[in-house]
Amino acid sequence: MLLVVYLVTSLLVRSITGERILQLEDTLVEAREEMRFRATHDVLTGLWNRGVILELLQRELQRGRRDHQNGSVTIILADIDHFKSQRYVRARRG
Repeated sequence: MLLVVYLVTSLLVRSITGERILQLEDTLVEAREEMRFRATHDVLTGLWNRGVILELLQRELQRGRRDHQNGSVTIILADIDHFKSQRYVRARRG
């Protein structure tokens, strides 16, 4: 009887431990995704940061050279009036 109680208790402890490990892994994955997002996006706007844009541009230029005979890539630039001042206002508001 004592052996059965020990085995049941042992299985219960292992089950609880396994569930905790899975919870910790989920938390780790969420934290990793949050860090990746913060490293690649602007905090205030949520848009890609300069580093990501340059990396994507480099990749597309390489793909254009590799996949097309003339190696052309189209780039569209947009200038937002007073973007810097609006970003500053948003930052001050928190």
